[in-house]
Amino acid sequence: MAETEAKKRVSALGLIKFLAAIAIVYYHIFPSSNDHWSQLYILVELFFIISGYFTFLHFQKDKNAIREDSLERKAKNALIYTWKKYINFLPYIIFATIFCYAPIAFQSIRNNNLYSALDTIKYAISDIFLLGGQIGESKNFAIWFLSAMIIVLPLFCIICQTKHKNAILVAILPMSLIYYLN
Repeated sequence: MAETEAKKRVSALGLIKFLAAIAIVYYHIFPSSNDHWSQLYILVELFFIISGYFTFLHFQKDKNAIREDSLERKAKNALIYTWKKYINFLPYIIFATIFCYAPIAFQSIRNNNLYSALDTIKYAISDIFLLGGQIGESKNFAIWFLSAMIIVLPLFCIICQTKHKNAILVAILPMSLIYYLN
């Protein structure tokens, strides 16, 4: 009975995460400061919180990850988990990147500006690997949070593999308060 209820809660969180993702994409496609949808950006935080919960749950269920004391093994587990997440998002990243950059590249080609078209292709490739924000030229704003997730996720995965859950709370609570109250 308790396991069924837990699965329902996880399914409900998955649905909330999905709806938050849809709202985030809507916000980035149709940004507007004058309507009641303009506050959808706050759902990015909700998306990250639920993603963090699922990540923590994954590593708590993986008894081998918890028992392993080697930092090298924890780092390897973290990188494998991050890679699997990236691969899951890759088709959507490619679609969003093509949707964003193809019109810009075609317009550059129509204007006989090959240099600009090649620049656009360079930015598209960097966005596919979630590096667009690093060069400061990304036009694909809908994937910025994935770039942040890919940077932070391996470190978070290492933290999730610790044996001391209370130590995690003691460490993360002040960081969260500083971030949100700043």
